[in-house]
Amino acid sequence: MEPLQENFDLQEEIIQYLNGELSAEAKLDFESRVKNDDVLANELQNYRNIMNGIEHWGESNLRAFIAQVDRDLEQQQFFTATIPAAKPKLISFFSENRKFAMAAVFIGIVLFAFLLVYLNKESGKNSNLYAEFYQADANTTQTVLSQLDPYGFIPSNVPIDSIQWALENYQQGNYKASLSVFERCTNEEGIQNLCKYYVALNYLGLDDANKATSILNDLCASPNHELKTGACWYLALTLIKLDKEDSRIPTLLHEVRADRDSPFSRDAEKLLAQWIN
Repeated sequence: MEPLQENFDLQEEIIQYLNGELSAEAKLDFESRVKNDDVLANELQNYRNIMNGIEHWGESNLRAFIAQVDRDLEQQQFFTATIPAAKPKLISFFSENRKFAMAAVFIGIVLFAFLLVYLNKESGKNSNLYAEFYQADANTTQTVLSQLDPYGFIPSNVPIDSIQWALENYQQGNYKASLSVFERCTNEEGIQNLCKYYVALNYLGLDDANKATSILNDLCASPNHELKTGACWYLALTLIKLDKEDSRIPTLLHEVRADRDSPFSRDAEKLLAQWIN
């Protein structure tokens, strides 16, 4: 049997995975373990069922359910019954109350999942929306890779192959490696916006939304550059991720939606509808 703390850590990791709160590296590691561990895969499915049940019931229905079971337990004197010392009567007691004992255990499991999902500081509607809509920027990355000019587009201290290498690492989810290159060129004329953009995206990939926010805010506020719409999209997502009820969020989403040439336009329209509702 697993020690209590290890069991709790595993349960918390499962909830974080289902809630989209693991970093990209941690998510890949977890999914690899699930493929090779039938027990973990079964536990994951159990928690998925529980969380789906919570979402289906809603908080008010969950409370009503618990209250009803509690009344049933009281009517059966589950909480006040004395347990005789004789072993046969002890067995009989638990046999007669098996249904209610199982219900009490179920309530405990549901409440555990409920607390982790709904009372976690980054959980709830905002965290779910972020997990639903956040994706690495594959479109821009592929476009930039195809447009790199080996004849002088990149300054001599940041060679073309370094930018290409950093972009490819971003595509592959190697965010620390990619970040190490883009941090070096944020002041280089002609490519500073590109480098800042990928610094911010790599921070998001590393699940560090706080560091990404100020960079994205500056890029979104700067006029007339090709990465502006992407920066505004990721800024809106980052504010949602940080659980901020920021009045800029719908404004940002309207702006992204209006750019019909952007790959983020359709998602911005969907997210805007959910955010308003």
